[in-house]
Amino acid sequence: MSMQGGGRLPSTASARTADLDTSRLSQLSNASSINLGGLDYPIGARIGSSGLFVIGDPHTKDNESVRTTDSRLSQLSSHSTLVDGGCPVINKGYDFEYWSWPSIRYACLVLAFAICVALLGATIGLSVQRSFECQVVVNWWQGSVLYQVSVPTFQDFQKNDIGDLQGINDKVTYFSYLGIGMVSLHGFMPTVNKMWQEPELKSFEAIDDRVGTMIDFDTLVRSLHENHIKVLLDLSPVFTSTEHTWFQKSRQQSRSGLDTGYTNLYIWRAQQDKSLNGSWEFDQVRNEYYLHRGNTERPLLNWDDRGLQNLWPGVLEFWLKRGVDGFIVRDIDDFYVTNRKTMTNILSDWRSFLDSHSDKYNRKILMLESSYLALIKRDRPDLYDTVTAAIDLIEHPLTLSKDKIDPTMWSTTQLRADIDAGLAWGDIVGGPWTCWTVASLSSLGSSTVTAMEMLSLMLPGTSSIIAGQEVGKYYSEIEKPLDSDMTAMLWRTGSVFPYIAGSDLGDLNVKLLASIIQERRSAPALQHDSTEGGKSGDKKDFNYKYLEEVEDDTILIRRWFERQDDYYIGVNFGKKPVKRNWSRFTVMAQVVADSGEVYSGNINFQQLVLKPNQVLIAKVTN
Repeated sequence: MSMQGGGRLPSTASARTADLDTSRLSQLSNASSINLGGLDYPIGARIGSSGLFVIGDPHTKDNESVRTTDSRLSQLSSHSTLVDGGCPVINKGYDFEYWSWPSIRYACLVLAFAICVALLGATIGLSVQRSFECQVVVNWWQGSVLYQVSVPTFQDFQKNDIGDLQGINDKVTYFSYLGIGMVSLHGFMPTVNKMWQEPELKSFEAIDDRVGTMIDFDTLVRSLHENHIKVLLDLSPVFTSTEHTWFQKSRQQSRSGLDTGYTNLYIWRAQQDKSLNGSWEFDQVRNEYYLHRGNTERPLLNWDDRGLQNLWPGVLEFWLKRGVDGFIVRDIDDFYVTNRKTMTNILSDWRSFLDSHSDKYNRKILMLESSYLALIKRDRPDLYDTVTAAIDLIEHPLTLSKDKIDPTMWSTTQLRADIDAGLAWGDIVGGPWTCWTVASLSSLGSSTVTAMEMLSLMLPGTSSIIAGQEVGKYYSEIEKPLDSDMTAMLWRTGSVFPYIAGSDLGDLNVKLLASIIQERRSAPALQHDSTEGGKSGDKKDFNYKYLEEVEDDTILIRRWFERQDDYYIGVNFGKKPVKRNWSRFTVMAQVVADSGEVYSGNINFQQLVLKPNQVLIAKVTN
């Protein structure tokens, strides 16, 4: 490696820290290129990717330092050593020229990719958050299906003509097949009366030996829980029998003696008080009159009494310890209580007691009838919010009454009014849900019962089935010999399907309801009762719309949920087949269930024919 001319070799420090004086170099050199390591580099050219530049050739032959520089250059083997060696023809340049640009380009690419991923993640996150915000938190009793069982009228397992606890346990697989989420039990406590009649209970904390034992009860609760089915007790503590321990202790309480807590559990008077609702019966033991309703074996409980208010939580706790998940308390409007405020306080106390036995995942619930809520709203609207804060479900009956003009026709106008009234009970975010039940069953035919039941399962809220309704029958329709205790429904041996009172449609009805309940459990539009979460206390935006009511016999209802499937429910309650064009709502839909066994798969909503009492349920996938 050589060069012409001469010059003084600058110090290493000066070569690294400052550019050479270009004016001075222009006077020292007339060369247009320089040979470094066997390669010719034009003046001003970059040396590879090193960031070093050739800036000139000192052309001074007389300078002795030329030989030194030439000698030094011959010893240099890399571009970096040209600078480190102090070569005057090499300029290190600006600081950024020494950055690792390939690494920088790679880092920028990675950063750009990371930003894109972050933006995509943020978009998905906002979408998920929006979807979550639109959903209502659903607890175990909300949107579920309740199966109401009167124990003596279900299955007779012990073959004594009375339904029993073992018979219910034997049909847990049937409940699972239907998709039931809750089972309520009624009519299993000791009574002095026939089992199917309204009982006068001898105890609130025991099992009538005609239907089983406490071991049978515990086994049933355990079996239901193992199949993810909750257990509710159906109670009506309006009165007891005169054989109840409470009444026996109350009648023996001397008026001049110490109050043992049972003195005023019932309504006692020295003289008959005609201002009170009920009848009076003289008791020779206590030497006073007690108030009763219906017959003398039904003394009314005095819910004004603090002693009774203190005793009742003990009854609830007895059953809670046995695994019960909640209570249905009926006939509260018949309770003997002097004012609504007292009853409201009692309900609040029950709520607090149940909360003390609840946890985050297993709230103990309380259900009341809508008839009591109607009384509160009418007489003491100022107490309404307090009452609803204490309960979780409000049972509301769906009725199908005869048309006023044509008594041979059903009135869907009244049905719509019932639906609107039922939704009004559960229209507050964070408040109780409506629980639908089909009423007026004795006046309905089997196919009409099925139609009503299918409709109730498609309404916002929780739904219930009274044992036997799933096949269009009810236990009161079963013929019983006079003065007999035979009350149990007939069941087909070795099959999950019930056989009740000779119903030929039983299997079809059960399959239909099972398919609807399964759809209800998986579809957000059916499981939720509203689309917007909202804040506690806000009005709900129900995901329900009554689309059409034609000639008071055919109705069409729509259910939906954001970014989920829509559902359409059409029902013909008329006496003749009807043709309907519902294509203005949707053109095509997929059949979920059809009680008329006419449609399946994808159907056109432009030309539909519905038979009497036919229910058609279809969905539109979004």
